[in-house]
Amino acid sequence: ATVLAEHHAAAPGVLRVTAGGRPVAPGERAAGARAGIAHDGGVLVVGFHPAGCAVDVEDTPVPLIAEVAGRFCGTAERRSLPAGAAVRGVWTAKEAVAKYTGLGLRAGLRTITFDGDPLAGWVRSHHPGTRRPPLCRVVATGRRHLAFAVGSGAGAGAGIGSVAAPVVEVHRWVPDLDLGADGGGGSLRLVRARLAPSGELAELADAVGAVAAPPRTGTGPQRTRTSLTSPGTTTSPGREHP
Repeated sequence: ATVLAEHHAAAPGVLRVTAGGRPVAPGERAAGARAGIAHDGGVLVVGFHPAGCAVDVEDTPVPLIAEVAGRFCGTAERRSLPAGAAVRGVWTAKEAVAKYTGLGLRAGLRTITFDGDPLAGWVRSHHPGTRRPPLCRVVATGRRHLAFAVGSGAGAGAGIGSVAAPVVEVHRWVPDLDLGADGGGGSLRLVRARLAPSGELAELADAVGAVAAPPRTGTGPQRTRTSLTSPGTTTSPGREHP
């Protein structure tokens, strides 16, 4: 809520959880909500885009995901599944799109497909129940995969060349305990910190920033802000968290 308030120039509101399990900001609907929130064991990710945004971050061991490939991929799709850790990227991409629809797992992961490889660049997604399915992109960051699903602002029949690929800005936030004047009590807040010159989060920023946008028309790129917050207790801006 603190991170999202920055984009709305307002005081943090109380997030609510929809019937599909998606946390949304006040006044937002689950389908196509402007903010996406996801976490795994060590990182909390908040993504924002005016045209709608959903995110998913996954650190589940790859063998476990490969075992259940039949649950999130159709028969033909399983034949072309990538080997190794990339299969987790496919799962993460589908989860992000499912969140974007507002249905979560009820969207049916097997019904979500892509025009290309979301681990290689921005691609258009497809979902039979969504009139304007989002663009999707996955990045691998060592021990985890992170997927963005961002509203394309174009009709479902439009090709990837007719939309602007999102430009992702990565920000990092760390917890800071603000002690009272007497040194007692205090409150926990989030403060923006610079990305360290090396480490997982900096690598994520580099990976996303280096992605070449697909051919497009229009006057300028869409822009999405993604804030990554580690739940650690250190306030050192130059130190990466697990």
